[in-house]
Amino acid sequence: PLHAPVAYGVVGPAGLPPEIQSWWDAAIRDASASPAMAELMERWFGRVAHVGLAELAPQFRAGYEAFGRALR
Repeated sequence: PLHAPVAYGVVGPAGLPPEIQSWWDAAIRDASASPAMAELMERWFGRVAHVGLAELAPQFRAGYEAFGRALR
């Protein structure tokens, strides 16, 4: 079966300086931990899971590959 998780985040250009990546990662981590985000996710029947770049990039690549195989 094809599994299609939904993720929201910020995507930047290749080669984005590490200090900019770190700034965005911290901002998103803080927003993910906020009561307002928890309330929003409860209304949307979602869940908040802060995932950093090192973990998220391989997940996206695997998802693209899975959809590519399914569409062939």
